[in-house]
Amino acid sequence: MLKQTLQKFKKLPTTTQSMIYLSWIYEFIQVITSTFLGAFVFIQTNSIAALCIYLLIFYLACMIGFCVWGYTVSQLKMSMKWNYFKAFFIYFLSFIFLLFYHTGLQNLLIFSFLNGLALGMFWVGVHSFEMIHTHKNNRDFYSSMVSA
Repeated sequence: MLKQTLQKFKKLPTTTQSMIYLSWIYEFIQVITSTFLGAFVFIQTNSIAALCIYLLIFYLACMIGFCVWGYTVSQLKMSMKWNYFKAFFIYFLSFIFLLFYHTGLQNLLIFSFLNGLALGMFWVGVHSFEMIHTHKNNRDFYSSMVSA
């Protein structure tokens, strides 16, 4: 069965394979990053309430990045390549901000907002490419491989 799955995976278009690899890499990095950032915020603030606010801002910014930015991208018919560039730029910028301003809850919340916004923008690109490059005959297999 594993051999059949690998053969089916190799038959997917290169773009679809790349999206699967991107999702796997993202999941691996995001789990590690969010775990350490959560611990970092707690160590910096010594407060569960501050950590909850940090996470609330993060997920709110993800929603804004996905919904508001996604709507803007669709209305202006922006390039998904530029969307990825902007998302990664803001993501990188958020960590540069954290590097220089890592103390104080206010700075951590600014980082949280920038980081979440970039993540939402990233997912706009991922889901747009999924809709474009997966087809009815490989969409279920694609979803299974992403979840693997």
